[in-house]
Amino acid sequence: MSEIINLIEKNPDSHVYQSAVKILATKINKDYSFIINVWDHEMPHKTKYPKVLISTSDEAHQVPAQVDDSDFVHIFKQYAPMENADIPISVQSISNVTPIPLCHLEGVVDCGSSIFSRQHDWSWMGQFDPYRRVEFKNAIDKAAQNNGLKNKVLWYNGWNNGSDTTSYSDIVNQTKIIPVPRGSGSLESFRFFVAMMCGCIVVTVSQPCVDFYDVAPCVYIPSWDNFENLVKGLLKKKEQLEFISLQSRAWYKHFCTPEGLSNYMYRAMKAAGNV
Repeated sequence: MSEIINLIEKNPDSHVYQSAVKILATKINKDYSFIINVWDHEMPHKTKYPKVLISTSDEAHQVPAQVDDSDFVHIFKQYAPMENADIPISVQSISNVTPIPLCHLEGVVDCGSSIFSRQHDWSWMGQFDPYRRVEFKNAIDKAAQNNGLKNKVLWYNGWNNGSDTTSYSDIVNQTKIIPVPRGSGSLESFRFFVAMMCGCIVVTVSQPCVDFYDVAPCVYIPSWDNFENLVKGLLKKKEQLEFISLQSRAWYKHFCTPEGLSNYMYRAMKAAGNV
């Protein structure tokens, strides 16, 4: 019987993986030792079965060190291996490595509210990165001055120094449109997945060329200078807003819920002949 070794149980991004792996273990006919761990932490040497690694937190998009270790049958990795983390098309195809979605952080919930019942037309709550988000901050601050748009803006310094999880979750569920800039170290951001889960309209820059991003029902923006006008245009298209909102939740369910993610992982292991 497969075993699950979660070495980061207290990390807010491990809960979906833990649940997904439990489901995955019931779908496959072979026994594995599923290891959930931060990419550069020490890995267990002795396990009951061949190892399957769920690697987290490597925002540099490196090739996993375990890729040539025969003890590891497959590696599921946050932040797909890329030749250049700033170039979406530079994702590397490695036979025993499958990129996985970041999913939502523990404590954030979808309240199921319709897109039209929400208090805020758009909102932003996040840190100011003077190296990555100058253009973005200028655009957000400009849009916030438009009294015709209902918004909630909170800037803070340093990762995770803003509102508590409950307050953040409440704001997301009361927001129609959420801008998702690049993260500090990667194009990817947990904000993308939280917003999708809650049926928001995600406006974002380019994401890595990975299958689950390629079909995501988000709105891409070429420059944050266009954000205010984009928001005003979207708000006029009520049918489109409702459609994208419903598709966002459906996308999240398909790829990022425990059941959806377990199916995604199963397909990857089946394609590699490991089920």
